[in-house]
Amino acid sequence: MRRVRTAAFKLDGLQKYALAIWFVMLCDPQWWIASYVGQFFVRVPLIFIAILAIAVMMKQQPGDWLGGLLVWVSIAAINLPFAYDRGQAMQPFRSIVLYYIIGLCIVRTFRTPRSTTHILFLLFVGQYLWWGLHGLRHGLVAWHPDLANFDGYGPLMSTGVGPGYFYATGASTPRRRKLGYLAAALSVIGVVNSFARGAVLALCVTVVYIWARSPNKGRTAGYVAAAGLIVAIAASLINGKTRGADTRSSFWSEMSTMFDDSKGSTGDDRKVLWAAAVKVWEYHPILGAGINNFGPAAATEFKIGDVGGSYAENPKRLYDRALHSIYFQILSEFGLAGVLTFGFLLVQFWRRNHVLFTPAAAERWRRAGGQGDLRSLALGLESGMVGFLVSGAFFNQMFSMWFYGLIIATSLLYHMVKPSTGLQLRTARVAKPRPA
Repeated sequence: MRRVRTAAFKLDGLQKYALAIWFVMLCDPQWWIASYVGQFFVRVPLIFIAILAIAVMMKQQPGDWLGGLLVWVSIAAINLPFAYDRGQAMQPFRSIVLYYIIGLCIVRTFRTPRSTTHILFLLFVGQYLWWGLHGLRHGLVAWHPDLANFDGYGPLMSTGVGPGYFYATGASTPRRRKLGYLAAALSVIGVVNSFARGAVLALCVTVVYIWARSPNKGRTAGYVAAAGLIVAIAASLINGKTRGADTRSSFWSEMSTMFDDSKGSTGDDRKVLWAAAVKVWEYHPILGAGINNFGPAAATEFKIGDVGGSYAENPKRLYDRALHSIYFQILSEFGLAGVLTFGFLLVQFWRRNHVLFTPAAAERWRRAGGQGDLRSLALGLESGMVGFLVSGAFFNQMFSMWFYGLIIATSLLYHMVKPSTGLQLRTARVAKPRPA
């Protein structure tokens, strides 16, 4: 029987432009270029994103306003004029504004399942191939402002294991399947390579979640065993002393200190910082102290003895300290309004993702020419969010693209396959023969 090949789908000019911006937001190539030719290129994406936003708004295409993210940005904007250090607030504020704009452009520019092929590939696979290869040697990305340390790189890679794996299991072509598995393998190696204990814990939880949610647990168990072999080999090859002066040379020795909260340990320091975050929240309960302003607020408002640990005698030392937790960061910097908004975003994420699991949604996706298995894509989004949320308990990463990319992709897929779109009617309609 002869196989019928479908015609290649072509993106229009605006979609190609949006795809290029999506790549820039996920992979930050401007920082890579700037490391060779100068900092001018760091500002270039701002111009092109502004052009994209104007082009999309001029077309006046209807679509989701991403209301939860808009509220999130609004809280940060309201507090910006009152921040103790607006200089520290501006960079992350600008980042989340850009994430919102590109998200709005993506959901309003890509209107059919088939058009999202490259968007989804970059999110699930492409970015982790990029970061995995750049960090393969040193366990960090030296040219990147946030990933140039092990505690930044490790959490990112723990987020990529699930998306890469499930993209591969549902891929429509052997090439995409192989690239998906490669992205998942590089993500596992990246976590081990970083020697970041919180990222390793996130990896373990994510792997368990992948197995528990997988429709084929036998096959998944085989891949879990392969991941364990990768961990064992990578752990035996890396000397932890190259990952920091206070890191043990053996990977397993370093991981044995994961729950150490003895006096003077990093665990003890985090407890002090988290207690300080609660105190800052008590001073600013509704809207918080402002984006990225936990440190400036604590250093300004605290008196001697207000906080414990090494900061008791000099609270000003808190000025540049990171909280090492997105949850305490949200509480202290966004207040109750931020906590509720973040909770809403997560509830909406899981509710919309649940729709993607329904047979009706899968049928609409298939009939509209969607590439890959929709259920596998939904599982990839879920497991990616699990990796982000677990690693987020130990690291500051609320202003990175990882979280926002998952929210945007879920909204994109949801609006394409929800029953009210009528997508199945438009794509299933067969042209009637014209009368002679």
